[in-house]
Amino acid sequence: MEMTKDELLKKREELKSQLKEIDQELDKELLREEVEELDEITDQLNSMFQHPTLEKHCQDEANVLYEVMQDIDRKVRDLRRDLGEDF
Repeated sequence: MEMTKDELLKKREELKSQLKEIDQELDKELLREEVEELDEITDQLNSMFQHPTLEKHCQDEANVLYEVMQDIDRKVRDLRRDLGEDF
């Protein structure tokens, strides 16, 4: 069965719409993966800034690590909010 030009155009628009939805979902999934990576980084920074030797000999640097960790954590909360996730 052959489709008319109008049917083909309508089908093409439907497919474009479906592809757009798929692309949006893929973007969200990629962002979720990146948010998880950022969570891991904040965990690592938390361990680093609390390291006793670093605290003892490099207090200023430990404080900088803490501030960076806090900044990343705030960004993660913003990203989760953008994704519609609880945090």
